[in-house]
Amino acid sequence: MKRVFSGLDSLVAGSIRNLLVNEGIESEVRTSSLAAALGDIPATECWSEVWIVHDEDSERAAAVIGQASDSRRPAGDSWKCSKCGEEIEGQFGACWQCGAARS
Repeated sequence: MKRVFSGLDSLVAGSIRNLLVNEGIESEVRTSSLAAALGDIPATECWSEVWIVHDEDSERAAAVIGQASDSRRPAGDSWKCSKCGEEIEGQFGACWQCGAARS
């Protein structure tokens, strides 16, 4: 068995496990119940972990996890508001400074 992911959010770990299972990669989530011990033990020891059953699936698992991570990044590059000139992050469709829609 090999750990392929660890993170604070047990829901993310569960989602990653589901993605791996959908790709035919046997996996399991571990340490999801350790959040209750946060403060008594180091924080990173409380993180949920996703482990794959067969080590030979590690490259495919990394590819699946990488693809999922890429899809969570903000869409597109930043843009400049044509009305007020504010620099806006790519995932936003309207300017937070003046409310103008992205052109």
